[in-house]
Amino acid sequence: MANSSYDDKDLAKRLQAGDLQALHLLIDRYKDEFYRLAYRIMGNKEDAEEVLQDTFLRAYQKIGSFEGKSKLSTWLYRICVNRCLNRREGLKKFAFTKIHDPAVIMGIQNVPSPQDTAAEYETTELQQQVIRAVARLKPDQRALVSLYYLQGFSCAEISEILQKPLGTVKTHLFRARINLKKMLAVLQPDQEI
Repeated sequence: MANSSYDDKDLAKRLQAGDLQALHLLIDRYKDEFYRLAYRIMGNKEDAEEVLQDTFLRAYQKIGSFEGKSKLSTWLYRICVNRCLNRREGLKKFAFTKIHDPAVIMGIQNVPSPQDTAAEYETTELQQQVIRAVARLKPDQRALVSLYYLQGFSCAEISEILQKPLGTVKTHLFRARINLKKMLAVLQPDQEI
């Protein structure tokens, strides 16, 4: 197996040289966080696994176009988010897609590994309402919420990942917050949100 001490620059060079051990290392390094992201956007295990496979396949096929202007992880996140949004579009699902396990989408509980599908989740009533509200967001807004609040990326990093202007990212994130606030106000009329 490849040496796990390779940094992403070295890993990218090895991938560009066609090193399959580097691909295995790349998958080992990023599979869990990309699975979580894909699961949060897609809403179910099967689609998340498809997106995960497609992300790594696409990355390997397109590694020659990686110029190193951004971090390898940023480039991979862009591929993963794009694969999620493209798959959702291709599935012709409407914006208010039924989420199989919305607690996982919000990251309130642990995302199940592909091997652990029988995990049980407990959340408070308010958490359940937040989960339902996020699940009702459009896929692109759900992706923004996931990248910002759950993956911990800054707006500048999200701008780079999505290849959108920083102002656009901030505006869309602001709109996602407004939409969440409206949905939660309907669900929680007695509480200030």
